[in-house]
Parts: sequence; C-alpha cells; structure tokens
Amino acid sequence: MTTSSHCGGKQSETREMAGIDARLEGADHTLSLVPVPTPEDYPRTIRAHRRTDGMATTVPGASPGLTYVFTYLMGREATPDQIAQWCRTVLRDQDRPLADALALLDRIITITPQIVSASAWRREGVLLLGDCAHGMHNIGGQGVNTSIQDALLVAEALCRHAEDGGSGPIDDFIALRRPFIDEFQTARQRVLADE
Repeated sequence: MTTSSHCGGKQSETREMAGIDARLEGADHTLSLVPVPTPEDYPRTIRAHRRTDGMATTVPGASPGLTYVFTYLMGREATPDQIAQWCRTVLRDQDRPLADALALLDRIITITPQIVSASAWRREGVLLLGDCAHGMHNIGGQGVNTSIQDALLVAEALCRHAEDGGSGPIDDFIALRRPFIDEFQTARQRVLADE
C-alpha cells in the first residue's frame, strides 16, 4: 500500500487561525518513507547511505518497533516495488538486518517536499516560527535545524520583551531572521534544482 503526504508546514492551523497566507513551492519529485519492523537488538541510531543514484537514511521510530527508511531517488518515477528493492540493495552491505526486514514491507509513504514562505511571521499576538513560517525541503534536516534556531532566538527576544516591554525584541528577531531564511530557502532550491 502507498500513502501520500505533504511536508514542510503546508498545513498550519496556527497560520490559518492568524489569517496569514503562505506561498507554497512544490518539488518536481517525491520522497519515500518506508516503515520497517525494527530487527531485534537493532541500534537506535540514524544512518545515512549516500549513492550516486540516491540517498537512504534510516531513522528509529519514536517508540521501539518501527524503523523508517527515508529515501530520495534520482530516478524520480520509481514504483513502490522498485523503491523497496533499491532500499534492500543500498542497506544490504551496512544494515543487513534492516535490509532483511524490508521483506516484510507492507506500505510506502510518499512525500512531496515543499518550501513554505509565510507572507508575515507575526499578526495580532501570534508569532510563527519553524515550518509554519518557513517550511523547508526535507532533505538534510534543515527544517529541524532552522526551527530550533528560531526557538532559541525567540526565547531570547521574549526575555528581553519581559524586561523592557514593547514589541522591539520580536521585531528585531524578524528583521534579523527573515532575510537569512529567505536566502537559505533560495539556496536550497538552487541545490535541489542541480541534483
């Protein structure tokens, strides 16, 4: 069975409730997330397998029982069976137990990567950060990185706001962060276009 989803902050209830619109730019390909029963004694580590024809990253599930193989194939029109076979081939040398567990595969989740750019990051007491403000293509984990950076910077701004009041610290956060994020998203689009 194959299911589909979108990632990168396409759907944000907070953004919608605040009445902030966003520009969505989709990729010309899909990624696959393959849930695999975790083999016994399999380490809870993240492993990246890069090849000229694609990338497979193994990620342990939030709770024991499932490990996910996140794939990006250069052959972008692969069928679910081709994706599963490719994963088994890539993992066979370094992750043999997981490659063998792929024989139990019963579904593949396809993901359409998108870049999200909110028209505003703040409106009427609502401040957006992370994916709902600036969702990234999900190759390389940059959405997580930029979201954590946002959270740290906003925490500092809120501490300054509590000390002196006014919206200056939040305005400063947006003025500092927005150009960086805009440039970063543009750079990621260029990299993905070249791949």
